[in-house]
Amino acid sequence: MEFSSPHWFYNLVAIVRTSLSPWELVLRTLEIERQLGRVRKGGLKDRVVDIDILFYGEEVIRGSWLEVPHPRLHRRAFVLVPLCELVPEWRHPLLGHTVQELLEDLPEGSRVYRLGPLVAEVPGR
Repeated sequence: MEFSSPHWFYNLVAIVRTSLSPWELVLRTLEIERQLGRVRKGGLKDRVVDIDILFYGEEVIRGSWLEVPHPRLHRRAFVLVPLCELVPEWRHPLLGHTVQELLEDLPEGSRVYRLGPLVAEVPGR
């Protein structure tokens, strides 16, 4: 089941350098969501905030509460469009396609509306 909502929402992608393990990182993102008012009720519903770990370097993780790369990132224009602005040549470790190729492979009618440049230059990148 894919996420669908009659409401508009913002979607952002960020590249983060961290010393946290993937498991520590997911626990930290869950805590940030809780602090911002998210109450997890299960299912794909509108929510105050949703922080996903799309990938963690080239690692492939298949756990009960963490899957990396994110199992649906290749089907979501609202993820691929901003991700492509940052790392168009990043290659999905399981599918072997770049972000640009995944975006180009989406079906006609996959829509997102770009509000403007949201890319901030990161020191050392």
